[in-house]
Amino acid sequence: MSILDHIENLRQRPEDYRRRVAFLLTLSITLIIFVGWGFSLWLSVNDYRTPETVTSGLAEVKNTTSEGVERIFLGVQVVKSQIGDIIQMISSND
Repeated sequence: MSILDHIENLRQRPEDYRRRVAFLLTLSITLIIFVGWGFSLWLSVNDYRTPETVTSGLAEVKNTTSEGVERIFLGVQVVKSQIGDIIQMISSND
């Protein structure tokens, strides 16, 4: 029997029966989704909350941030140097 046959059979039943079937199907699907969500949440909390993971993650953020700040300061120094060169060129042409 295919799913279409089941649906056709369900259409021939009384409305009270169809409502109970719809309620039970909805409840079952909701419970499956809720259990799946809870299990994935449990896995993610247990996987990422170990002290080693937190410590290594913070160290990586610190290294990445300090490298970014160093690059910004280096860029500012280069721009200052280029502006100084431009000012010297302008003042020597006058």
